[in-house]
Amino acid sequence: MIQLGCRVWPVFSKSHSWAGLVSAATVSAVFVTDPATTLLGLGFGLLAASVPDSIQPNLPFIHWRGFDGHRGVSHWLLVAVVSTWLWSTVWPGMWQYWLWGYLSHLFLDLLTVQGIPFWGPWPKRVNVANFVSGGWFDKLLERLLPVVFGLLLLVWGFQWWIVGQ
Repeated sequence: MIQLGCRVWPVFSKSHSWAGLVSAATVSAVFVTDPATTLLGLGFGLLAASVPDSIQPNLPFIHWRGFDGHRGVSHWLLVAVVSTWLWSTVWPGMWQYWLWGYLSHLFLDLLTVQGIPFWGPWPKRVNVANFVSGGWFDKLLERLLPVVFGLLLLVWGFQWWIVGQ
């Protein structure tokens, strides 16, 4: 029996979640967005950072290394760009949050031993470091990224307070 489908469920790992929030807070701090946009943008950044691990296609008729399963098609740069373009047509003001949230996930996975098929559809996995998922570097990020997030929100708040006066 052939099973077709795509497993979709929200996956919020600590390091990816914090990286998505940090990237969204960076967008808000750089563009000095209003509080409502910032709050919505934080949600978009968090959601985008969870997407690559949340979507895992299972299509047995496609025998293409780097397409299905964990760290497959959802970890392609092309998918990040196309999904950003799609979001920009639906919600124009949120595309930066989506793009940087998605890219934050890909960047963290590029740092692992397993790497990702970043240049998909070219199936070769790419990595730029050799950290182990769940290892000491992950633990460091889980402690460091919330601090960076808080500092970025302080920067954003200070800028908003100055601009909002």
